[in-house]
Formats: sequence, C-alpha cells, structure tokens
Amino acid sequence: MPKFAPGDCLAVQLESGQYGAGLVLATDRSHPEYPSDLVADLDYLSDDPPTMDVFTTRNWLRLAYNVWQGLSIQWYGSYGFRKTKPRLTVVGNIPILATDPQQSSTHSDWRSIGRNILIQRERDAARDA
Repeated sequence: MPKFAPGDCLAVQLESGQYGAGLVLATDRSHPEYPSDLVADLDYLSDDPPTMDVFTTRNWLRLAYNVWQGLSIQWYGSYGFRKTKPRLTVVGNIPILATDPQQSSTHSDWRSIGRNILIQRERDAARDA
C-alpha cells in the first residue's frame, strides 16, 4: 500500500531542523509489491511547520540548478520510509485539482524528501550574493 493518500499535506522536517512542505498528488497501486506516492515539493522553508494555507496556495518548488529544471516532483516507493517516517507529519488533506501536476519520471527514496528545497534555496542565495 502507498504510505499516504492523494491530497495529504506533508510537513517535512529537514536535516537542517527547518520544515519543508510536500503535497501528495497521486498514488500508484498498479504493482502491489512496489506501491508509490507522487509528492510535489512546495516552495516553503521555515523554522515552523507549514499551515494549511501553504498547501492551498500551491506555490510549487521550481528547480533551477545543474541539469534540473522544472517542478520538484518525485515518486516515492517504500525504500527509506521507516527511517524517514518520524520526520513526516500529515497536516491535513486537500482536494487534488485538475490543474495540479499528475506525473513525474523521477523516482527517489524517502530519505531524500525535501532535499531539493534546501538545495534550491542554497543556489538562490549564492546567485543573489
């Protein structure tokens, strides 16, 4: 079974101690032995967990570093979930809109969730310095 439901709003405690935010856009149960969740990172980084307003505004994280360009959306299977689970909190659930992204060709393990938020912020700060 996938770990979450579409529309789940995830507060992600990052390695820095700060919080990021991710929205579960879809789940894939087509391969019961490899269920997965499609999660989009939101452009949110704070010392405080995200509120529901962060999720309803849907300010998607746009990557612009190295070869990565576009929205930060990954499929997450079960690998790394057990270690990552204590850093994830479901803040609430919102309806998925027809205009929300629905696909990604990128797969990752749960230990890397939210990492793109930190990397993009570091790149933005270096560019603006």
